[in-house]
Amino acid sequence: MIRVNRFTVWVICVIVGVVLVVGAMAQAAKYNWKLASVLPESHPVHQALVTFADKVKEKTNGEAEITVYPAGQLGQEKDYIEGVKLGSIEFTKVSSAPLGQFSNTLPVACQSENCSSPGIFLAL
Repeated sequence: MIRVNRFTVWVICVIVGVVLVVGAMAQAAKYNWKLASVLPESHPVHQALVTFADKVKEKTNGEAEITVYPAGQLGQEKDYIEGVKLGSIEFTKVSSAPLGQFSNTLPVACQSENCSSPGIFLAL
C-alpha cells in the first residue's frame, strides 16, 4: 500500500483547484449583460432580441453574452428604465410612454397630434 503524507494531498488539491478555476475562467464570458423586456417569448420583437443576443455573442467570440429576460421577469418597463439608470440592467426594450416619466421633452414627441406631419420631428 502506498503511503501519502498530508503535504502531498494538499499540493494535489491546490493543483486540481487551480486547474478548475482556470478552466472555468476560460469558458466564462468576459461581459455578462441583461436585456429585459415585457414582451412574451412568442412575440416577434422578443425573437429579434434573442437574435441580437446571439449575434453579439458570435461577433465577440463569446466574450460578451447577453441574457434575455422576457415577459416581465425582472419587473415592469418603469423598473427596467430605473435599472438601466442604476446599472443593474444593461439593455432594455421599453415603450415610449414610460420614458415620459424620465424626460421632460419626450412626452411632447409621443403625443399623436404632434405626429401628423412627417417633418414634425425635425422641429422638435
